[in-house]
Formats: sequence, C-alpha cells, structure tokens
Amino acid sequence: MYILGLDLATVSSGVAILEDGEPVYSDTIQTPDSMKNIFERILFIQDKIIELHDSYKIDIVAIEDVPLSVSRNLITAKHLILLAGAVMGINNQRGATTVFLNPSEWRKAVGIFEEHSTREQMKREFQKAKAVELANKLWNLELVYTTEYQDKKTHHSDLAESALIALACYRIFNKGGHLDGKDNNI
Repeated sequence: MYILGLDLATVSSGVAILEDGEPVYSDTIQTPDSMKNIFERILFIQDKIIELHDSYKIDIVAIEDVPLSVSRNLITAKHLILLAGAVMGINNQRGATTVFLNPSEWRKAVGIFEEHSTREQMKREFQKAKAVELANKLWNLELVYTTEYQDKKTHHSDLAESALIALACYRIFNKGGHLDGKDNNI
C-alpha cells in the first residue's frame, strides 16, 4: 500500500510516499519565486502531485489539516484550504482516499506529541525540531533543522513532517482505524 503524506504550503510543500510504512520517495515542491498568484501556485503544486500519482499507485493521501481555530493568518488558512481542496479533487479522480489529520493527531500517532506537554513543547518550532529528530532516528536520515525557517536549503522540517504524516496514517490504518475519507477524525 502506498501512502502519500503531504505537509501542504503554497510556497514549499513537503511530500513523502511510504510503501508498507517505509519511505520510497521524499521531496519538497517549491513554487518558483516568480509565481506570486495563489492560483498559479496551486496549479503548479497540483501538477506535481499528479506526477506522483502517475509514478506510484497511491492508495491513501494523508494531509495535515488546517486548524482554523489556532490559525495565525486567515488568508494563509484560506489558501491552504483551497490547495487541500485541489489535492482532494486529484485524489478522487485517481481513486485514492484522502485523509485529513490534525497536527496533534498525527504527532501523537508517531510519538512526538503528548497530552501533558509543557507550553514550550507545544510551540510550533519545538514540534518541527522533534519531527526532524524522529525522522532521522526512524529512517537513518541526516535531515537538518534550523530556526531560520526561510532558509530551505538547510531546513528539512517539511520533508520530515510529510513522512511522519504518512507514517501516522499507516499506523492508524494498521491499528484498525477507519480511513474511508468520510470522517476527518480517524
């Protein structure tokens, strides 16, 4: 079974494909700097995801959900929802199930989120650093995390998180969770 994990963003999206829980593909989709229009960026990302569907028989696409209640920027949230909808359409056309996982859900499933975390441990940057650390440990990678988020040459949290989102989906599925695409809360 192929699971595509997506850490969607309109500038740099992390993508990873797992086959039976092991990574077979990992990359980021970087929209060109010259592409300022959100719809152009969505179409660019959409084309790259279509290429992945064409290269692999993807069964499930796991996407990190956009938690609107804690979103710091509603315009960004709106753009992510549009992008997720576009990806959902592709998945539907290709016969793949789409699953949305809340950040706390997928992090809990892979072991980097605990119910009684401190305020510091709940911060986005701490969680991203933990994701890189875990991906390196699980798959013997050499991903790097830096607090300079915009420096994509040395920042690999998109790669780590997309792989861990796919792994969370795989683990939930193998524990008997329902991945029918009808219930966003697995």
